[in-house]
Amino acid sequence: MALFVSALEASADRWASDVVRALGRPCFGIGGSDLEALGVRLVADLRRFTAMGTVEVAARLPALLEAAAAVWDELETPPQVALLVDGPDANLPLAALLAARGVPVVYYVAPQVWAWRAHRVDALRDRARKVAVILPFEEAPLRAAGVDATFVGHPLLDSPSPSRARARDALGLGEGLVVAVAPGSRPAEVDRHLGPCLAAARLLGARAIVVPVAPSVSIAQVPGVLRVPGPAGLALAAADVAFVASGSATLEAILAGTPPVILHRTSSIGFFVARALVRVGHVGLPNLVLGRRAFPELLQDDVQPDLLARAAESLLARPDMEAIQEVRARLGTGGAAGRVADMVRSVAP
Repeated sequence: MALFVSALEASADRWASDVVRALGRPCFGIGGSDLEALGVRLVADLRRFTAMGTVEVAARLPALLEAAAAVWDELETPPQVALLVDGPDANLPLAALLAARGVPVVYYVAPQVWAWRAHRVDALRDRARKVAVILPFEEAPLRAAGVDATFVGHPLLDSPSPSRARARDALGLGEGLVVAVAPGSRPAEVDRHLGPCLAAARLLGARAIVVPVAPSVSIAQVPGVLRVPGPAGLALAAADVAFVASGSATLEAILAGTPPVILHRTSSIGFFVARALVRVGHVGLPNLVLGRRAFPELLQDDVQPDLLARAAESLLARPDMEAIQEVRARLGTGGAAGRVADMVRSVAP
């Protein structure tokens, strides 16, 4: 089976690699270090053009255009089936190209049409043979709109976090307050989030500060900060509280049993656009899954050390472990990659 895979972010690369491993088939496409480690032939490397928001994408336009040209050339000979993971800005147009050439598309991690750009439902219905969703509230409205969508459970459930004691032993940490800072998997996120979060951790009097470092970014050595390469789970599990950029890492914190302070800061233009278009009352995935504000969210100008520290102090004083358990329960059961692999097999000719 000639499989084309497209994973445009660090988390998508990880989750796509789990599906490819479950399929055990040769493939090619767009991805990063996780897919590359499996022997996937990378037509385009996401580490060259990882970006977030209008300004950042514009800055990386030459690399994006080069990658698009390479993919276009490769798809002159259509694959038998395609797996597109997240990244709707690029993957939905790619799905249109593949569908026009008769290639069945499985879309894994659906666009967040419940938050904004609801018209993308039409694109999913017309271009994807099957859609695998990872949040429990996504399946019903997509099916009502005619999309063949299935809730497969969240892929983070297949990477269980160690206990706090084991995580601290693995990182060489002892007793005392440990604060995790997960600033994001994109360079622009790190630039905007890391400084205020480190300052907030120091205001809390943290004995240790741990920072998970995504493969797509490079964080210089910072005095008094332990950098932890790879997925965020280990660093989050070692912490008493965490400052986490909005995104999948907020759920990693929940699964690690660590209450998160959720934050998001972007360009002024990006924030203005988001305020005009976004239709939900929360930005943090744990709060969205619960349907209520259980964990603090600080946005834009509120991403300041004193405000972050104050929010963290409230979590340390009154950690809502019932809310953490409720989010865990709603995320489904493990085995998402295997279910998506079955979906790929079901549509392959």
